[in-house]
Amino acid sequence: MSISSVESIEISRTSSADMDADAPAGTINMKTRRAFDRKGRRIGFNAALTLNTEEFHFTRNYGPDDNRNYKFRPAFGLDYSDVFLGQRLGVTMSLSRANSYSEQYRLTHTYNRTATAADPRPMVLTAIDFKDGPQFIIKDTATATVDFKAAPGLVLSLNTILNFSERTTFNRNLTFTAAANGTAAATGRQNVIGTLTDFRTNGLASNTSRTVGLGGGATDKITDTATIVPKFEYKAGALTFDGNGSYSKSKNSYLGLQRGFASGTAVNTVVGDWRATRPSEDSGEWTINQISGPDWFDMANFRNPRMSDDRRLNITEIYSGALNATWKLPLRAFPTSLKVGGKWIEETRKLSNHSAAYAWSYAGPGGGSTGSWADYPSPHLFDSGTTNALTVYNVANERGMIRYPNRSAIYTLYTEHPEYFVSTTSADNYFNAFIANTRHVRQVVSSSYGLADVRVSSRLQVRAGLRWEATETTSRETDPLPAAQVIAAGFPVNAARRASTIPGINYQYFSRPRIGRRSEYDNLFPSVSAKYSLGHNFQAQFGANKAIARPPLNAISGTWSIDDVNFIVTAPNPNLLPEYSKNYVARLAYYFEPVGSLTLTVTQNDITNLRESHEYTAEEFGYGDDPQFASYDFRAQTNNTRSRRFRGLEVGYSQSLSFLPKPLRGTTVNLAYTRAYASERRPGMSPHRASGNIAYSYGRFNMRVGAIWSDDTPFSGTYGRFRRHEIKFDLSTGWRVSNRLTLYAQGRNVLNGSNRNFDSPRIEGEGAALQRLENHGVTWVFGVKGVF
Repeated sequence: MSISSVESIEISRTSSADMDADAPAGTINMKTRRAFDRKGRRIGFNAALTLNTEEFHFTRNYGPDDNRNYKFRPAFGLDYSDVFLGQRLGVTMSLSRANSYSEQYRLTHTYNRTATAADPRPMVLTAIDFKDGPQFIIKDTATATVDFKAAPGLVLSLNTILNFSERTTFNRNLTFTAAANGTAAATGRQNVIGTLTDFRTNGLASNTSRTVGLGGGATDKITDTATIVPKFEYKAGALTFDGNGSYSKSKNSYLGLQRGFASGTAVNTVVGDWRATRPSEDSGEWTINQISGPDWFDMANFRNPRMSDDRRLNITEIYSGALNATWKLPLRAFPTSLKVGGKWIEETRKLSNHSAAYAWSYAGPGGGSTGSWADYPSPHLFDSGTTNALTVYNVANERGMIRYPNRSAIYTLYTEHPEYFVSTTSADNYFNAFIANTRHVRQVVSSSYGLADVRVSSRLQVRAGLRWEATETTSRETDPLPAAQVIAAGFPVNAARRASTIPGINYQYFSRPRIGRRSEYDNLFPSVSAKYSLGHNFQAQFGANKAIARPPLNAISGTWSIDDVNFIVTAPNPNLLPEYSKNYVARLAYYFEPVGSLTLTVTQNDITNLRESHEYTAEEFGYGDDPQFASYDFRAQTNNTRSRRFRGLEVGYSQSLSFLPKPLRGTTVNLAYTRAYASERRPGMSPHRASGNIAYSYGRFNMRVGAIWSDDTPFSGTYGRFRRHEIKFDLSTGWRVSNRLTLYAQGRNVLNGSNRNFDSPRIEGEGAALQRLENHGVTWVFGVKGVF
């Protein structure tokens, strides 16, 4: 959607009856202009280049894949609008491309906080993971809107939106493990020697966990979405009827081999001893020296080469329809309007993850269980950029870098010699690929409502209403044959009473058609709000409503949701319940002349069945030995059985300082402070947050500087883990060359501040040490825009 099509933005902290009840924190409504409201023809354009400070140049070099690429990326936008038939027909169209290169540097420490009598240290650093994950991101959008005054009082509209996005990510991880994250005698934390700033492996052959490993996967995520929304509005005196329908289909494909590279190029870890040092416990700059074992810089020592592909597919289809009627009653003493309506929305998701069935071992020249990818080294060296996170010396005390396999070359090898690759798909892999990670779920929400707006007096206006919503969820699942019948057919079964061969799995799970499992519930959602004028430009507002937050369909059924940017795997939980909340808001607002306001807002939300994400390491989730996911965090949602209360206070100030002397007259200030409180520790909720920006314009020049500060914030369900307080700055500036042409530059997080998480041994915040550091570089956009 082009910003030029937006007429106004409405923010509601509580929901009224004519809004979906699945909005416990309120709604943001972007009201668009009707195309025939424009005056004549308008053509706007925008052309820009984006650059990341980690690759701030105009030359070709390696990355993000194994080939040479330009890192500066062009972007553009084009808007067109016109009116016809005497202002009765309006047309707007837009076409845009956002194109960028970004970095993903990440350092993750694994601490064991389980002290024992033999090892009383409060925290022991057992592993360090370094990630280099550059990516290209393309987002294309095409929109078209037609508004037609078909008759007096009747307006017909049609909106269409096409979206395409492609995110090409090449994650590479180096993981240095000193001991297992436990207390086992041979491999546990007690085998780590030293402190949190200077430690080493113990050199004992029994400690098989003292390793260095290569991990990370590459994928090309492609998303195609098409949306069509027909609408109408008809006014006849005191009556207004409006309605809309919509259809949207989105397809998410995750590809590797089909895009010219191998998604995974796994090898065994190398066992050996090493020492790691850094300046302090809050530092992320490590120097790692190999002490013994096979030379890390020789790729031949990383053995047993394997290859895998990413085969995920998610398809979402949404149908909806709504009809509303508003009647303005002829009551002069108490002006009143009544509104009734109904809505129906159906969402279907088809999810599959066949990746587990697409895995091979390389048995060609130089391969096999004792072979390697040494003949296919990547020219793109592992890098930690401006974070300076990793300096490595091998066993010969030579400074260098551990090499990574060339995913593009391995793809070429696979296409030219498929006979070199032997499938390693087991019966369990097959089950996970085609049964456990294949889902089809449909949800239908039907609703109706009624509300009344009454102006009680010249100062007081009240809105009250009631909404009913019914939810029906149906999932299609396999109907497996009992184990006894499988055995009788001649197929062996395992301890889980599941067929242990691929033909047996096909017989057990696909002999009968899928069945539908259905659940349904319905609820009433009352709401009330009031606005009272306390004086000239001084208003008080109050609102209260009940709301619901249904679990996302991919959270209750479906495949893993893999976030390759933040290295998080989210697993579904079919037993999730909807959240129910009671929401209260009170607000005071004073408005300045000519443009400005001072506001005070307090909120309270009482929530039952609150969904909480519990975070696990790959090892805790059972995937510590999987090279593709060993450096990922795993999350699963559950419902909290206790009621939770959240309270917030927000103070906001904004004003155009046009009363200042002329050189400063073009200054505008926006400031906000938020205080948040929860009855229990809530991950991700910052207790204190402040933001602000100052905009200035003079003559042809304009500039805006913005800042956001957050206090120490609980980061995950792991007590003691928090994100350190931080402040980040944004900057934008422009120069108007003429009345139709402007040059501009924009940068986010222009001081390149890193995200820093910490772990505490006992009490959160006390004696904390750096747990994770993330840095993405600064993305700058330089462009020119104009209107004709």
